[in-house]
Amino acid sequence: MNEGWIVLGICLAFVVGVALPLISKRGADKTPAAAQGNAARLAQRPMSEGSRMETRISELEIKISFAEDMIDELNRTIYRQQQQIDRLLSRVETLRDQVQAAAPAEQRSLRDELPPHY
Repeated sequence: MNEGWIVLGICLAFVVGVALPLISKRGADKTPAAAQGNAARLAQRPMSEGSRMETRISELEIKISFAEDMIDELNRTIYRQQQQIDRLLSRVETLRDQVQAAAPAEQRSLRDELPPHY
């Protein structure tokens, strides 16, 4: 349970520190054509306080939706990585068992073995 909270904390720190600036840059490039047209029309007319607030709210909603998408993508990545870690741990355990099974039951002395040049 504690690992889940740690992962969530790491994800949130990543989103706040790294992903949000990237999202805001990415979101500026990927706004739909209709939204760009609306932005151009809004820029041409003088804005009232209410319309400025509405524009800011819309921009924040767009950023939040990109952040939610990024968090979902990060969650999927973490899930896949955890599955891979679990598979690797299982393989290591299997290999450890094989090595222990292949080890000789009695210890051989190095004096009993011939050197390689004989």
